[in-house]
Amino acid sequence: MTTIELLIWMTKDGLDKAISATKAMPEERQSWKPLDSGRTAINQLAECLQVAEWFARIIREKNANFFTPEFFKLEHELREQISLPHVLGNIEIAYESLYAAMRDLKEEDYTFEVSLRPGLKVPLLHICYFPLRNLYYHFGQINYIQTLYGDYDSH
Repeated sequence: MTTIELLIWMTKDGLDKAISATKAMPEERQSWKPLDSGRTAINQLAECLQVAEWFARIIREKNANFFTPEFFKLEHELREQISLPHVLGNIEIAYESLYAAMRDLKEEDYTFEVSLRPGLKVPLLHICYFPLRNLYYHFGQINYIQTLYGDYDSH
């Protein structure tokens, strides 16, 4: 198994876990904001969808010029309005696009550095790991939300 295939396999596992955890929640809890100011499970899963789209684009274009404050503001606003059916209807497509971009990455480009923001240059192979890390972070956050309403089962 190549490094890319391992990352894809692990990312698929994280995606399955995040989706399953969200679907296991009662519908009224999927859009619940802890303390009326936290992030909902839907919002967290929506970010995972966006991250797949962002990083597929970065890997394909080998740049992140679109990472601007205005871009992130718009993406944040979109996450606040997105529905679970929309996320579930598009998240697998977004990740398949990410996996294709990762598979198309040539080994000689693994060390090509992309500037994600001023002062932060990251090799493309490391960038392939970002969506996986994001998925597991949000999977944990979704599980934490579940504990706040008394669900301590592992989903």
